[in-house]
Amino acid sequence: MFGFHEFHWLMPISMAIFWGLLFYLLFSGLNKKVSVESPVDIAKRRFASGDISAEELDEIKKKL
Repeated sequence: MFGFHEFHWLMPISMAIFWGLLFYLLFSGLNKKVSVESPVDIAKRRFASGDISAEELDEIKKKL
């Protein structure tokens, strides 16, 4: 009669896509490493870009 007899192949394909996408989203973020910059590294980068002077950099290093 009427129903989903024409689309019986759609369920396994949609389930495979769903589980594949779920595993990809769960395990794709495991290899990412969070890079943490120290305050001195940030100050050195700011000095290199010209945001702070050499005196300010030395003062930051002394405080840290």
